[in-house]
Amino acid sequence: MLLLCLALWIQNGVIDQIAYIVMGRKLNTRQMEFAVKVAEGKPLVTAYREVYKPANDKAASVYQNAKRSARHPGIAARIKELQLELLPDPGDVRAIRAHAMAVIVGLSLNAQDEKVRMDQRNGCTRRRGGR
Repeated sequence: MLLLCLALWIQNGVIDQIAYIVMGRKLNTRQMEFAVKVAEGKPLVTAYREVYKPANDKAASVYQNAKRSARHPGIAARIKELQLELLPDPGDVRAIRAHAMAVIVGLSLNAQDEKVRMDQRNGCTRRRGGR
């Protein structure tokens, strides 16, 4: 039973949160801003560029640092916490639908893969009835 609880805690990131709290470190302002932007749905690199404002925003180090920041135990725990706060109430179907549609539109417009990204000439102007 104890192993099952421990496994669930590890899977849900609770161990990271507990370890970070025990260590007693707090996130700085930039780390908090980065966590908020990622939790709101911005891509890691975009959030990193907006918060840290690197001198060369096209450098390979920007991508590495964005990924490294997101893996930081405190930042990762804060991102998960904020994502849960930003989700609509399970009983509010209208808010859930609006949230789902916002995520779908965001993914379809900003996807890196052309097959996933919606073609604005064809996809956004389609009318009901297949025309």
